[in-house]
Amino acid sequence: MLMGLATRESLTELHPNPLHIFKLWQTFLENVNPLIKIVHTPTLQPQILEATGDLPRVKKEIEALMFAIYCIALVSLQADEVERSFGESKKKLLSRCRQGAQLALSKASFLRTSNLMVLQALILYLVSSYLQRCELVLTDLVVVYAYILRPTHYLDYERRCLANCPENGYPSRWFWIRTKRVRN
Repeated sequence: MLMGLATRESLTELHPNPLHIFKLWQTFLENVNPLIKIVHTPTLQPQILEATGDLPRVKKEIEALMFAIYCIALVSLQADEVERSFGESKKKLLSRCRQGAQLALSKASFLRTSNLMVLQALILYLVSSYLQRCELVLTDLVVVYAYILRPTHYLDYERRCLANCPENGYPSRWFWIRTKRVRN
């Protein structure tokens, strides 16, 4: 599914326009976030808004998460709502966002990274995916990955984060608790 894709230097042309990015973010907050609380909204929202203002220079981790958010927000909408709000068919827009998500995840080296945002992007992308077979295989991968980040590794990671910036610890701790619930 994600293997073998040639990454592009810039995924800018696959992003929706800034107004649509904001609409998709709001849709995510209203339709998805109450059910799948995997991101810490107060931490992520300023990063999304900043990235929207400078898409060519967005970090690869936040870009992967943005595309995953587009995908899951679009899945939560009816086809006529997408047509009315975004001026194109749900199928076409979702296809473009899925392509962007796959490329962004590949560009962010999702199989080799320990970056929290990339893991969040992967989970959101999988949840939005219609392909159940791929979803099951990669969900197992996420569970294994979460096990690798078990509390001993997690505590060392959190200490390093807290040493650099105290507000980084809370989202990390919060994410670990959520992932652990999925595993059990």
